[in-house]
Amino acid sequence: MLNRVLLIGRIATAPEVSYTPAGVPVAKFRVACDRNRREDGTHETDFIDVEAWRQDAEFAQQYLAVGRLVHVEGKLTVDQWTNPEGQRRRAMKVTAMALKGLDRGQNQGQGANQNAPQDGPDNEMVDYTDPFAG
Repeated sequence: MLNRVLLIGRIATAPEVSYTPAGVPVAKFRVACDRNRREDGTHETDFIDVEAWRQDAEFAQQYLAVGRLVHVEGKLTVDQWTNPEGQRRRAMKVTAMALKGLDRGQNQGQGANQNAPQDGPDNEMVDYTDPFAG
């Protein structure tokens, strides 16, 4: 069996880092990934939850800001729980095993600005605002 996910997309929500009781860092964020859906070439954007642990969590916190292009390699994980009303719920996320920034951020090159708007595939401005962010 194989459970492997490869994503290339832009950071849609800033990584939020928390720590387990044992002091292990965990970062949670969303990645916006485009997919071509229509014959006219337009696309839709999927917002995928990602969870990164240990060094990957620290990397995400330090280098991944909203709009940055990132490569995520990981596995699909399904969380299951019962809500207070007794309904069974589940949510999917990618648990990252490797993260790599694919563009230059503010501190990684000659004048690159990680907060600058990013160009889309056809050099059009693309808004990667997550409609589900709370």
